[in-house]
Formats: sequence, structure tokens, C-alpha cells
Amino acid sequence: MKPGAPDADQSDAAYIARMCRELRDLANRSQFGFLAYLLDMSRLEAEAQLKDPKAASRKTRKGPGDPSQDDPPPDPPRRRRSFFRRGQP
Repeated sequence: MKPGAPDADQSDAAYIARMCRELRDLANRSQFGFLAYLLDMSRLEAEAQLKDPKAASRKTRKGPGDPSQDDPPPDPPRRRRSFFRRGQP
């Protein structure tokens, strides 16, 4: 099976969902509520990949090698003017 093949993607998503579920349960037992929440969101995303791989959000995410990462840098912040004019307290 070649990497990137549909079967490989499906098995990867299933593995990720399974690991996220196990890690979520571990985080819940350790009372790491926010971490458990994030892992559960990751599990849900992986399960969504299994159900409909074409509707996956990975097409909209930026990653290494993504040409959309070459966005120009933001403009530098503008210098704020003083409330008081020169010579006034």
C-alpha cells in the first residue's frame, strides 16, 4: 500500500481516532479537562475523515509546502500620535 493512497488514508484516520480516544480517556482520568477536550475534537475530526474524506478540513489547512503559506507579512504597526500637542502638559 502506497502512502497517500485512499486505503492508507482511511487506516491512518482510524488509527488516529483510536489513539485520540485512548488518550482522551487517560486525560479524563488524570483530570486534564481541556486536554481531554482537545483530544476529543481531534478524534471527531479523524472520524469525520473516515465518513467523508473529500469533505475533510485538511484541504483548507495550511501545512508545510503549502503555497498559500507564502502570504506577505502584515504591515508594521502605525505610530500613535500623542494626545497632547508639543508644549502643552
